[in-house]
Amino acid sequence: MKSWVLLLTLFSCAKLPLGTIEPTKRDLNLVWAKNLSPEYRSGNLSISTGGVTQANNLVYAGSLDGTMTCYQAANGKLLWKIKEKFPLSSQALVVDDQVVYGAQSGRLYSRDAYSGKLNYQIDLEFPIESKPVYYQGRLLIYQRGHAISLLDAKTGKLFWTYKRAVPISVTVQKVSKPLFLKNKIILGFADGYAGALSIADGGLLWETRLITKGQFLDIDLDPVLLSGDILIGSPYGDLVRLNAEDGSLKQNYSISASSTPDLKNGVMVFGTPEGAVVFMNELGKVLKKEKVSTSTINHTGWWKDLIVAIDIHGKIYTLDPLSLKQRDLFDLGSTQSAVFADPHISEEGMALFSSRSRLYYFR
Repeated sequence: MKSWVLLLTLFSCAKLPLGTIEPTKRDLNLVWAKNLSPEYRSGNLSISTGGVTQANNLVYAGSLDGTMTCYQAANGKLLWKIKEKFPLSSQALVVDDQVVYGAQSGRLYSRDAYSGKLNYQIDLEFPIESKPVYYQGRLLIYQRGHAISLLDAKTGKLFWTYKRAVPISVTVQKVSKPLFLKNKIILGFADGYAGALSIADGGLLWETRLITKGQFLDIDLDPVLLSGDILIGSPYGDLVRLNAEDGSLKQNYSISASSTPDLKNGVMVFGTPEGAVVFMNELGKVLKKEKVSTSTINHTGWWKDLIVAIDIHGKIYTLDPLSLKQRDLFDLGSTQSAVFADPHISEEGMALFSSRSRLYYFR
């Protein structure tokens, strides 16, 4: 869970009018939206850290009442929905005609992507709040409790689990998306270290400490492959470049990133805790920096030859890629409408899921 989830302490009970929406001529053309919020109960602050996945012209989203839903991307028509026994707060993965997702109980589900029929389920002990990662027939699950499990994608057979002792009382428990690289799995930990695990047995191959002090030590940006090296960091420390073989530090960029850098043609784009969007080359030269929000930018990426940036208060911006000036703005309607999980961006459209359990689809 990202640190700014701590800022969301109060939620409005108001229901937004959601459904199919008349298209307009904008960059951010909202086609349809759904309210997947569980029934409100007094004292229940239902903050969702879950996300949305798009594949094969279908959109998948889970909710805190345990329901997994599948919609047609074109019009938001419900294709199927299934109620699980436990709250769902992870993004789903679609691979080989199956949709895989986890529950807060630690149970992992695999279902047919088109019908929802159950393939298998397995209990992995710790809550699952991150999207499974697929690699050569295997699934990697990074869980709360600082556990990482590798399974067979078709059967759910467990190969190994790595459990990391994190000797700190305060962690935001945000999970970075692991990166498979040759015989290694590169990832960030909640104790200030980046590390590499063996794909074969889950053994720790190397670890490098990146953050030594502060309220939060989590290395919660996704590791990115950068010309054979590893680009990784945290909003609480500097963005760094590590040697993929041994984890040694090759470069400290002396800048903090609050969104995982999106690399294109040797140039990375990312957001900062101060609300800026940055273009920077591999050597660390800042090519362009523009403040677009008064709040932390927690998502950035390319979409339709534009830059999309999302801040922690639910404001979605499209930016001109040359000037980084704002072209369009879509406000999710409340300062409590954060987007924690990565939006799913494709040529067909952009789907995202807010902390208030609202599902949005833009084209």
